[in-house]
Amino acid sequence: MSNTATHTPFTPKNASEWTQSDLSSYNITLIDQDRTAFFDLGGRLPGLPMSLDALADTADREAAVDVDDDYETEKYLHILELAWGASRNAESRGDGQGRGQGRWRGARLESVMTTFVERLLLKLGYDTERSLLLHGVGLPLAIAGTERLTRPSLSMWDADELVTLLVQTDLSPSPLSPGSGSEKIDPEAALIASAISSFQYNNRTRVASQSTPFSTIVLPGVAFTGTTPTFYRIAVTEALSKAVESGQPPEEGVEVQRYVPELPGEKSEGMLDAQNRHLLLQEFLAFTVCVEVNKEETMAYV
Repeated sequence: MSNTATHTPFTPKNASEWTQSDLSSYNITLIDQDRTAFFDLGGRLPGLPMSLDALADTADREAAVDVDDDYETEKYLHILELAWGASRNAESRGDGQGRGQGRWRGARLESVMTTFVERLLLKLGYDTERSLLLHGVGLPLAIAGTERLTRPSLSMWDADELVTLLVQTDLSPSPLSPGSGSEKIDPEAALIASAISSFQYNNRTRVASQSTPFSTIVLPGVAFTGTTPTFYRIAVTEALSKAVESGQPPEEGVEVQRYVPELPGEKSEGMLDAQNRHLLLQEFLAFTVCVEVNKEETMAYV
């Protein structure tokens, strides 16, 4: 009897169906880094511009109006509150408890966190003269001999229509029946699946323009669990892409760098907590450097 190991092709999945086991199956390893190593800023985060002071430090949306009549900050924090509630509602239904359903009255709020992040990134200057921020763009994923779909919550594209940044929330982007409400997904696994489809898409775009395809792309990404972000630098190689396309594990593993913020305030509230929000806004500002460096180093126009 032969002892040669064989591999059964993996079941094709859309990005929202990916789990941690899929990452392991494709030999993808998550490497946790501290703030200094991940952002490479010598341990010092950038200071916030004055335009972000109110958003960073106002306790809640009622305080924004009661203290300063600051309706712009009130609107930001209202969207953030809705996003937190939508994620908690979906989690509660998954636990079979159904907490909080009355307040939201069954509204479909999957896109609220995406709306907040889009406004935040625009305010922080992510939207340069060579970039576009787009909601829910579907990207085909060649996987296990067929084609499925990834649909990141938010993606940034450059002027040459190459994907350069991905954001994924923990609520399902797929349409569901009106009474079923939102469904929780694994935002980390879905984000990495979207990075692989972005690699495939970017290379198809390069070939169509008669340019050399990339052998490796390091895609910056952010995955939200509720209103708490985790930051990533996702190295996608040609070998990994081909392994996913064939449905077989790659011979060599791929490492994804991850930074999980150490929050000073109430962890369950994420960005709702003002202490957390101030720090996370600084980290989002620091992440702009990662985005630009990755574009220059791995998405150079050769």
